Amino acid sequence: FEKFAASDIRLGTIWAIWGVMWFCFWIILGLGKTKILKPIAYAMLPVGIFTAWVPGILMMINKW
Repeated sequence: FEKFAASDIRLGTIWAIWGVMWFCFWIILGLGKTKILKPIAYAMLPVGIFTAWVPGILMMINKW
């Protein structure tokens, strides 16, 4: 929580991106709009890589 309290812009950006991602999932699953399933799936690939994988690697090598 200390990074969030210190106004870490990277963490705020990741939260915003994941908020959009969950909203897209709600549209697909909650409203049943399956026509947008394929574009959303392709958009989520870089989201997963750049918001989870890259920060995780950077934390492991102590650069975050």
